[in-house]
Amino acid sequence: MNKKTFKAFILSSLTLSALLLSTGSQAGEGGVNGGGGGTLPAEPISTYDVLRIVQKAKKTLDPFVKYQIFNYDRSSHESYELKLYGGSTTLWDILQNTNIEIELNNACHDAYGKEVDASIHAQQQNSICLSAFRIAPKLIKERAETEILALILHELSHKLGTTEKEAQAFQKSAAYYLSSEVAKISSEQFVKNAQVSSERLQNLLRQINNDFSNLNDQELLARIELIMTALSKFDESRLVEPFSIFNRKELDYFILQRFQFEVAYWAVLASGDTGTYWQNKIDKAFAGRDFVTEGDFNRRINEFEDPNTYSNEIISKIKNRQDLQKLLEAFSRKFAITTQAIRNLWLDSQMGPVADLETPLNPWSAYIGQYQVLDRNCSNSKPDTNLVGFKIGASEGADQLGIVELYSNGYGSNGGLYNGAMVPSGLTAVHIEASGTDVKRIAEMGDRWGERFEQASLEMNKVGSQYSLTTTFLSRRFKSNQWSDEIMSCKMKLQKVVP
Repeated sequence: MNKKTFKAFILSSLTLSALLLSTGSQAGEGGVNGGGGGTLPAEPISTYDVLRIVQKAKKTLDPFVKYQIFNYDRSSHESYELKLYGGSTTLWDILQNTNIEIELNNACHDAYGKEVDASIHAQQQNSICLSAFRIAPKLIKERAETEILALILHELSHKLGTTEKEAQAFQKSAAYYLSSEVAKISSEQFVKNAQVSSERLQNLLRQINNDFSNLNDQELLARIELIMTALSKFDESRLVEPFSIFNRKELDYFILQRFQFEVAYWAVLASGDTGTYWQNKIDKAFAGRDFVTEGDFNRRINEFEDPNTYSNEIISKIKNRQDLQKLLEAFSRKFAITTQAIRNLWLDSQMGPVADLETPLNPWSAYIGQYQVLDRNCSNSKPDTNLVGFKIGASEGADQLGIVELYSNGYGSNGGLYNGAMVPSGLTAVHIEASGTDVKRIAEMGDRWGERFEQASLEMNKVGSQYSLTTTFLSRRFKSNQWSDEIMSCKMKLQKVVP
């Protein structure tokens, strides 16, 4: 069935036993009802069931939205797809940064005060509203998760400008794809498979890098073959309809890394018993040169056009063991970011970024040095008078910077200043932002829709010769049937004392 026929099938014959859209026409009025002329199910779910579904929703919606972006067709005739997946800000960005207010005892309200099941209008900024009070009586257990997830996507889509008609069409389509009749695998099993295969690959990369100098040629070949097998297993697990670990750009970068590793694999095999075959592959790929673009490599080896975001990036020939060691170290470092993101998702935490070409470009490198605290102004917290300065520098590699807090009685780490870093709070999603002379590291632990969420940010700025560092800590807890936010921040004036 082709894509156009499939979409027509969804819109014309889709039957949702537990989901009928509300008849309101105002954007932001998403809803469900029991169907059957207004009758309600005999055994509905509870408001607690709705709450638990929402608190676990990211494990399904993260890879589901990634798949939609991966599969996005710019020639599509669905108007909402361009809004959700075609811009610089996508539905996945909205999903990561939007809060949900769950009403356990009341309705949500639209812009005109009308009671609805869900709404883009919430009490707090950057939030949507979901009424467990209104939704629970209308849904049975078998359909509840699918319909609630689709309703959440309906409301999130309004953040990117969908009309109510477009949001309804998207909601119906999402419910169809997420249903057990269509999905080839549960989201939980998909994430588990990806987590197991990525951890296996990462462990093998870590081991070969640790042992590299002690391996002879035969041992090295055996290790490389294990990595190649693990890489293929991960390749099989990263995309299963309707879920994906990568969006299109992230997958393109992974393919670039895989091609480079394949070149290393061939180089090792070229020194073995079947060396002539593998050397011929190397010669075909590089055509007598020491490097080739990703696009040329793909055309020469796979003999077909597959447009890649990074088609002009360079793949280098492996000429000696030193080249091989450098490649393995770089591959391990970059793939660790993907492994961390999948692990976070498995543990119901913020997924965080997956490595792409921009990841190593670290704007914090402009602030390498040691700083003295001259003054500080803190809100909702007492300033730590023992904190006298900061030191920013390389921690585990030239592109992996860390920040250390300097105290009058010693020092302590404040974590990494690079995507995928491990920070003191544990399994944490980290991403870096930059604008002009402003640089920012945001570390997040937990899920902003879950029972617990923490966000710690560091923002560095230079105006003239004056430096400033702002630390902000947000803690969300679900207490007394609602989320409660506590925010503490300190802004410090700094003087650079060591370059």
